[in-house]
Amino acid sequence: PSVRFLTRYDGEVSEPLVHFFEICSKAFEHKKYFKPLIGPNGDQHFISRWKKNIQKDIRKKLIYDKIKVSNLDAVTSFLASGVVGIFTYWFYDAPNLSILEISEMAGRLVFGEFYEMK
Repeated sequence: PSVRFLTRYDGEVSEPLVHFFEICSKAFEHKKYFKPLIGPNGDQHFISRWKKNIQKDIRKKLIYDKIKVSNLDAVTSFLASGVVGIFTYWFYDAPNLSILEISEMAGRLVFGEFYEMK
């Protein structure tokens, strides 16, 4: 399957990162199945596989954008955990946030700072 890259983060709050918006939309659409998988008694095997896939996507994005990162494995692991954490936060702590709000937050947290280091 082809890789769908995020659009470049430019600090414009009103413009979500496309990839996160699509993922958040799907997660929200299937919330009744997705939420229990990442909750306090969730499926650790699912979370582990999901993090590995997120790490691969982040690595591809960083390489595509020619961003040099020391300790790439550690950085991508940290960011992948953050993405899972954003979904956990959204579904359990801030369920009133819109898809747009959470996708913008996720995009800023994961990729915003890397573009400043170029």
